[in-house]
Amino acid sequence: MKMIIRNGLRVRHFFSTKSVDGRAKVSRHPLPRKKLVLVFLSALLLIMAGLFESCNLFQTAQEWVLVNQMGDTATVTVPAGTYTSTFTETSNSNGWYVYISGMDPIRLTIGGSISGTNWRFVGLTGSGPQVNVIGSGTGTSDAAFPDSNSVSGTVTINTQSPLGATSGTGSWSGSRTK
Repeated sequence: MKMIIRNGLRVRHFFSTKSVDGRAKVSRHPLPRKKLVLVFLSALLLIMAGLFESCNLFQTAQEWVLVNQMGDTATVTVPAGTYTSTFTETSNSNGWYVYISGMDPIRLTIGGSISGTNWRFVGLTGSGPQVNVIGSGTGTSDAAFPDSNSVSGTVTINTQSPLGATSGTGSWSGSRTK
């Protein structure tokens, strides 16, 4: 960088050369400006990438397999989110069933919510001929959503049938498959 005096004022320039007639010819070298633009764009890109990651714009839905103590498996999807989300059973899921002696198995509707490490079943219900089933359940995962890979907990099932009202508690576990 050279100091050039022009019209009595000191002017700093990045680059200067002398013209053919010996007077100072002043021009700015384009490289520093290009470097400044590149640094600015790189910083902007890093900031935007951090914002996108924190908003989970690059995350996709997760798939989990939940297994009850009877060995029934239910496949659920969990939409991308930060810290909280929901889970719903997929159409190709084998499902969870309630087995009542002398009756056909009753399939349960599986769904719920996730908040951090806490899973909660919402609408764990099923019905059959003269049978109503209502259940609830909770679980705890190994890490806060969306970084968890496994979960386990308990469910409580209440049935009302011609055989009377019954209640039972069982365990369940789950693992993330994608």
